[in-house]
Amino acid sequence: MTATPFTLPTATTTRFVLLIGLSALTAIYLASPVSRIGPMQLECAVAADRQAVTGRAAQVVSTYLTCDRDAHLWNALFDVVVIALFLLVVVLLHNAAPAITSRRQHLLPLPVAAYPEASARVERLIAEAGLQGRVTILVNPHDDGDSGRAFGRFGSRRVRLSFGLIRRYPESEPELNAVMRHELAHVRNRDLNITGLTLASWWTFALAVTVMLVFVMTGPLRELPGRAIPLLLTLAIAFLTTVAVARVREHYADVRAAEANLAAEDPAFPPNAVDLARADSRWVRSWRRTLLWHPTVQSRKRVVDDPAWLLRPNLLDMFLTGVTSALTFPYLTVFATDLLGDEGRNAYLLAGTIQGPLVAAVAGTSLWRGVLRARESGLPVPGGIGSGMALAAGLYIGLLSLLFTIDGNLAQLLVRDIRLGVVAALLLMVICIAFCRWNAVTATAWLGVSARPRLPLAAAVPVGGLLFGTLFANWYAAAGGLPAEISLPFLQLVYQTVSGLADLSTLMALVLALLLPLSARLRRPLEKHTLSVVPRGAVVVPVGCVVILTTGGALLLPEGLNAWLTRLLLPLAPAFAGEAHAEGWSAVIATGTSALVAGFATALVVSRSNRSGLGPVYGLLTSYLVGMTLPLVFTVRATIILCGRSAPLCTPNSLAGYLGALALLHGAMALTAGTVGTLAGSGIGALLRTTRRKPVRAPAGGATDVQDFRPARRSGATALGAAGVLAVTLVLVLAGGHTWLQVNGVTAPSQIKGTPVFTEVTASAPTHRTPLRQSCEWIYRRGANMGLGSAYNRYLLDISLAATGSDSRGLDALGRALLDSLRQGDLAGREQSRIAVSNLCIIWLWYFSQGGTGSTA
Repeated sequence: MTATPFTLPTATTTRFVLLIGLSALTAIYLASPVSRIGPMQLECAVAADRQAVTGRAAQVVSTYLTCDRDAHLWNALFDVVVIALFLLVVVLLHNAAPAITSRRQHLLPLPVAAYPEASARVERLIAEAGLQGRVTILVNPHDDGDSGRAFGRFGSRRVRLSFGLIRRYPESEPELNAVMRHELAHVRNRDLNITGLTLASWWTFALAVTVMLVFVMTGPLRELPGRAIPLLLTLAIAFLTTVAVARVREHYADVRAAEANLAAEDPAFPPNAVDLARADSRWVRSWRRTLLWHPTVQSRKRVVDDPAWLLRPNLLDMFLTGVTSALTFPYLTVFATDLLGDEGRNAYLLAGTIQGPLVAAVAGTSLWRGVLRARESGLPVPGGIGSGMALAAGLYIGLLSLLFTIDGNLAQLLVRDIRLGVVAALLLMVICIAFCRWNAVTATAWLGVSARPRLPLAAAVPVGGLLFGTLFANWYAAAGGLPAEISLPFLQLVYQTVSGLADLSTLMALVLALLLPLSARLRRPLEKHTLSVVPRGAVVVPVGCVVILTTGGALLLPEGLNAWLTRLLLPLAPAFAGEAHAEGWSAVIATGTSALVAGFATALVVSRSNRSGLGPVYGLLTSYLVGMTLPLVFTVRATIILCGRSAPLCTPNSLAGYLGALALLHGAMALTAGTVGTLAGSGIGALLRTTRRKPVRAPAGGATDVQDFRPARRSGATALGAAGVLAVTLVLVLAGGHTWLQVNGVTAPSQIKGTPVFTEVTASAPTHRTPLRQSCEWIYRRGANMGLGSAYNRYLLDISLAATGSDSRGLDALGRALLDSLRQGDLAGREQSRIAVSNLCIIWLWYFSQGGTGSTA
């Protein structure tokens, strides 16, 4: 295929959607003083205090949750109304802009009778572009220059010409041809509405932010940095994005006009070309050039001479996308929280799932276009490292601008320990680089086998967006979810981020992301020779060896594999000797070691023979399979023994929950260690491939009648391998997903309903009650590490005792209800009480942050 700027879609529309999202969601923040969500929730908390005097604890929980959910839903409706009003103003302004422009500049219809030759030439140019009857030509009678402008609204397209082009015809024919073809190219590219809506949203947003800044400056001085800095940065990013969209559309109009110029045997970019989008005023022209609202003549000529220049990845666009996404994400999480009525990771995941595809559309499209350019021109394929670093930098800077706002995830982390902020930044950079690298690898794999590259790109955007969105959401939740009492915050931050890979939503996205570039090998390549040759069994052999060796050890060793690994590990780590779960940790360490070795071997072998960058993908796929199959192996012996004794654990529901819980830990460890092994193996393999190139023998001459079945066998083996991987994945995902659904309260937990826990604990009246603020701060911190199984029940017990020891009657009642649910085995009541305690503490903490003191109890 020939690389042109129109082969793959641009990200202009997606960047416009990101800009609209940033403006609309910031409008929610601007309108937040009008919203009554905080006072409404506070009223619910006060009502819970009053009801706790006479009502039962279970009734207090039910009444409070109903009141709180109503407040959240009302605020979600308020947010929708604000967004709708903002979009309505933008659309109205866009539709009114052409009439305002025509009235302000006194534009008149083209005087056909007075200038028949010029009018006939204009009509021929319109017919040449195939736009007869679809464009209205207007003339500015007060402009004697050589300029033009295309503008319009929904259902109306207009081109404004300066009177000098018409009056001086036929002397001005070259200028008229250049101006008309450029402006008609805007119409053919269908960018008038995008450009008009972008400008309308910018002016609407700028006006709203200006009003808000005036309001902030009249308030307390201590609130000025926290509210002004994010608004100013948001305003700057919105302006830069608006400018970038306008500049890109100008370049594409130039390329489209160049095609028409060459077809008419005119210069592609006329040497006497002027700034075709200039305004009437000299002052306006000056600031437009200063702010680069339109590209310079030199850059436009460079694009016309080499249109593939538009296909290169733009680091500035990546940076702006990152900042825009970071500024939008906190507001989006608040909106998701209102919709779900849930404070925590679920709201982050929903927000990430919404925003991820938009980021993927910009970053993914940019890298796919860069790979297309590299394939056509013989340039090095973009690796995605620079793009990933630019995206990560934009995300981090955008989040840092929210340091003084109510959103405290990253801010709390930085205030607590600046080193944790650096670690969080490095983790975010790894996620962004891996995401951009995946796009480059997927593009390289598919562009060589697909004659319609828009189709695989259309599949890569949602898959990559879901993966990036969930990974970013898990990182965002981990960055603000570290309890203050942990001893190893760095390891905890890494673990909480990586363990999100075993979440059901992230896991499905990860599997699809790994399979998408590999599935390209099932298609016949477009070229006569393949870009790469991957050894058959590159993934199956390492995984098979690990599974066979560990299964054999688990069944044949007298004491079992777990006990043998524990005994082997004790001399290296004496601290495990007193650990109650020493065998479990030994199995996890064995999983990480196996994944590291398997990922290293796979990536090394594949990278030596693969030039399309698929080595890391194969290595990560191997690590993933090792991490998801070894929990099966480590539980084989114990399951056989338990089922032989007819233990209650030997039921499908219990075994699925147990396996899912193990997959959360083993999968995270395998992917963490496998990433290290894969990077090392890929680097060494690539080095060996470049330093020790083997000569390629030419095939023996002469024709042959023998049919070669090797490609068919290779495709069949690849198909069988992919089917096997998919089958194993479905089994493991269903098992792990069962636990995910249980942990998140979608289905009943694996604990048998009605089974009491902590029956020996009673809610006795404490001799000294803890202040409400102190109790809620402790409960909020404790919620960062809920745990699974018995650890989760211990977490519930801890917060119930903290709540019953508070000086707030409402919180005390909710804590008693939670403790009663634990002691009775009431799973539904347990989850409702937990949510009630969490939500009540969050609203009280908000009340104290607004300057409130004391307790209403």
